[in-house]
Amino acid sequence: MASPENNSNMLLWIGGVVFATGVLVMTGYGVYEFGREFFGDSDVPVAMQIALPATVIGLVVLLVTVVKDRMKNRKDENLKEVKY
Repeated sequence: MASPENNSNMLLWIGGVVFATGVLVMTGYGVYEFGREFFGDSDVPVAMQIALPATVIGLVVLLVTVVKDRMKNRKDENLKEVKY
């Protein structure tokens, strides 16, 4: 028989997955609607339609690079002498 603590952890995990799924669906829908309005509108200058995706792609590349370097350098950190 499962202990109450295991049931609590399982419910916490299920709640987190359901919450994350909802956030991802709402975010995806928002991005879709924004893209449809932004890129489908002839009043938006072509320069802006090029600059916005370029900025977002550049930001994502920088973020991925920083996280990757941070994870790689994490192995080399020695925090044994640090006092809390």
